[in-house]
Amino acid sequence: MTGWVPFSKAPSGREIAGEIEKLQAGSPGSVAKDFTVTELSGSQLSLSSLKGKYVLIDFWASWCVPCRSRACRT
Repeated sequence: MTGWVPFSKAPSGREIAGEIEKLQAGSPGSVAKDFTVTELSGSQLSLSSLKGKYVLIDFWASWCVPCRSRACRT
């Protein structure tokens, strides 16, 4: 077959493979990327410093009324 290109080598195939990799990286059970935040006390906390511990990260938005009401209770 002349001009045949494996799907993984075709431009659209590489794009789809890249999207799949992004989705897998953020899936439950996958290793999270390290990040550092400043705590209310001013000290720095990195995710990697909690390695081996269970960590729950709660993301919320300032425009989300139920999110804001929950954040005030913690």
